[in-house]
Amino acid sequence: MHRPRRTAAATTALLAALALTGCSGDEPAAGQDPSGAASASSDAGATPADPSSGTSEPTTAPPASADGEPGVVPASGPVLSSDAGTLRVPKGWGSIDESGLSVSARAPKGLTIVGFGSVPAADVATLDTLENAAKVTSFKAEEVRIQPRREVQGVELYHLVGPELVGGRLDQFGTIHEGQQVTITVVTPYSTPRARREALIDSVLASLEWA
Repeated sequence: MHRPRRTAAATTALLAALALTGCSGDEPAAGQDPSGAASASSDAGATPADPSSGTSEPTTAPPASADGEPGVVPASGPVLSSDAGTLRVPKGWGSIDESGLSVSARAPKGLTIVGFGSVPAADVATLDTLENAAKVTSFKAEEVRIQPRREVQGVELYHLVGPELVGGRLDQFGTIHEGQQVTITVVTPYSTPRARREALIDSVLASLEWA
């Protein structure tokens, strides 16, 4: 079946839709790093925590994720779906919002949001061009940093970190899979300890199932 050619407009529209999932009245506290980088003082000695409830992790080692990473338990809460597949957020999350291009869910308290969306990929799109387009179209693009790529269920994803539109840190992941341009966003307050933020991201990505 012939797939209609898409332009950069589709990329921009999806990225904009996912960026707006983080819109909230919450503002970062005075003195917080506007780039979204966690401070050394907040990360130092941070205790890994259950991303779904804020409680400390169990003392027994959890099973490995589907990708074989020890200590990562896939999120098992509400399901976010797109044409590219499904992923889950932690138990207890709600307020699932859907737009024409994406779906998102919010933690019970605070500015912590996960978004998931996909659109048909451009015929000439590659992961490199997708990563570059995501960076240059980002809010405060000059502050966005490209991170090492990650592999999830055998598929490589780019990873960008930068400020969220109305306050907080945005971790954005994206790829092309089976003709779909996929974007996953995780918005967290600047005050979130690094260990808790990484535990949330790891659990959400570990739950991803490709269509």
